[in-house]
Amino acid sequence: MNLKRLFLTAAITTACIVTTATQAKAGYSRCKTVTKEATTPYCFKQGDSGKLIRILVEDLRKAGYYKSKTTTVFNSKVKEAVIKFQKDYRTVEGSGLPVLTADGIVGEDTLVRLCQAVGRGCGPNDDYGCYTGSVVLVADCLDKYKE
Repeated sequence: MNLKRLFLTAAITTACIVTTATQAKAGYSRCKTVTKEATTPYCFKQGDSGKLIRILVEDLRKAGYYKSKTTTVFNSKVKEAVIKFQKDYRTVEGSGLPVLTADGIVGEDTLVRLCQAVGRGCGPNDDYGCYTGSVVLVADCLDKYKE
């Protein structure tokens, strides 16, 4: 085998490996129960990966909870940010909204609350009025999680 052919074979092999690695299929956990109104059937948790995790990370950043490098992998830093968010947004006084469990899993309730924070700018200490405003901004945020 001549040298030119050897380099060409090595280049093709490397290109195939890189392409395969970058085109890995997304992996998301499924929720045990999902309402008909749910934006996504997924419950994001540590170990999940894909473009929806990048969107989650960006929304956590907008809400002020994620400070690290953007990622498509739900790693320990993302989990820490989610738990902090869930603790801060656990309840909304007088709202009747579900109480968030600080478990680091982003289910339907956490995702809606995150989109209320990002879309409307509702803070953890805001009253129920902030959470009952226009649904458009929240819906726009939730739409990003459809796949």
